Amino acid sequence: MLDNRPSNHTVSTYITWVNNQLARGVNTQPISNLERGISDGVTLPHLLQILGEEAVPEVVIPPKTEALRKQNIRLCFQYLQQRHIHPRNSTAPDVSNGNVKCIMRLMLALAANFKTYRPDSRAIGYVCKNSEHPSNGNMVSHDSNIGDTDDMGWMYDQVIDTRKQLESLKHLLLKDITDDEKVLLDEVGVEVSEPVCNSCQDTSEKMRSLEHLVTQRDQQLMELKAEVLHLKTRDKYMTNELDERNVQITKLKLLLERKQAVSDSSKPRDKKEARENTKILYYLGTSTTPYLSSCPKPLGEISLRDFKNVVNRAGRYRYNFRTFDRDVGPVKQELAEDGALLPGWEGRIVGFVEELPPGNSLDHIEI
Repeated sequence: MLDNRPSNHTVSTYITWVNNQLARGVNTQPISNLERGISDGVTLPHLLQILGEEAVPEVVIPPKTEALRKQNIRLCFQYLQQRHIHPRNSTAPDVSNGNVKCIMRLMLALAANFKTYRPDSRAIGYVCKNSEHPSNGNMVSHDSNIGDTDDMGWMYDQVIDTRKQLESLKHLLLKDITDDEKVLLDEVGVEVSEPVCNSCQDTSEKMRSLEHLVTQRDQQLMELKAEVLHLKTRDKYMTNELDERNVQITKLKLLLERKQAVSDSSKPRDKKEARENTKILYYLGTSTTPYLSSCPKPLGEISLRDFKNVVNRAGRYRYNFRTFDRDVGPVKQELAEDGALLPGWEGRIVGFVEELPPGNSLDHIEI
């Protein structure tokens, strides 16, 4: 079965990056193991406090129980979500369980969204995805930009090839020479021990320098990967925000259309039709709430017979209507003849219908 675990050198690069950031904090300890260090419930909150310049809320340091350790990791992920940072394929349970690949993805997300620090150069600044006016482009620590992941992959292959060549060269230069080679060199009067040792020492120093250079390249490659991840995350965030705004605009359009439809339905279709319809309000018995109806005639042409047809109640009733008397003021006028025209009140008919008990005058009998 193939081992998909990252190489020790790759993990070491991430450890170096984490320790470089922790060195900026107060009372923070470097880590020597990536899985145990990030999942201990202490290092990750400290790292986020340094990068985000604010403490992660509600974490308990040090966590005295296993539950508190996992809770601290979960609170760190909640803090990242509040800042719209979503590590790809990495969750709080993965980090709590020490999944090294998920931890590496988390570190890439942090490098992509926070200002990081390298002791051998200046701080590495990334544009926040919520910023509307970036000052110096997306990444200010490199002179060249990475257009896509193919360029990034090519650089990674170059670093791997260089590392393999260095390992082969080291093996060839440091291997022990045989006794026959020593005798042959003695016959020609050559001192073996000291020159060979000096040569090995010089070669070792050169190789350490080359390995340091490769480590720096690995660090830069990690930052480039983080930049690509940041660009993809920013594009996804902007796309989601645009979709949400389009949904809001659609809802507003629908609301405006509904209001327009209601407004159109409340408007009279024709002025003549509006004039020919008269509202009729009438109170039945002792009720204080009037009934509302209408008559398809203009005010001044509505008779008591029309009113009875609107009320449409069987029995014997007395009919009174609100009107205005110049000498008295507002009064109720009783009408009994079906042909009598009803008085108006403020542009409508206001009537009072009172049911008569048995035995009263037959003048008010409704047939």
